[in-house]
Amino acid sequence: MGEARNHRRLKERQRKAMGAQGVKQVDVQINPADLESCKCSNGSCGSELFEKAHRIKTVSALHPKNPTQKDIFADFPVNVCRVCGTEFKAE
Repeated sequence: MGEARNHRRLKERQRKAMGAQGVKQVDVQINPADLESCKCSNGSCGSELFEKAHRIKTVSALHPKNPTQKDIFADFPVNVCRVCGTEFKAE
């Protein structure tokens, strides 16, 4: 229960930080047919299909920037190749 609350607090702080930075969204009209598909970076694969996954990291209770003094779990979305499972990394 406490871990979920800490996770929500971390996410809320991240959202507030984004708003404080003045991030502005711009509506751009782009034809998808004009875009180049990303390929898997695994040289033997080359697939263009990816799935969403989550990398979960822990902020230690002992970390000096952790005000809760309890372990906090942070969720980071990633994309992995559907064929070989290699994580997509933008170059």
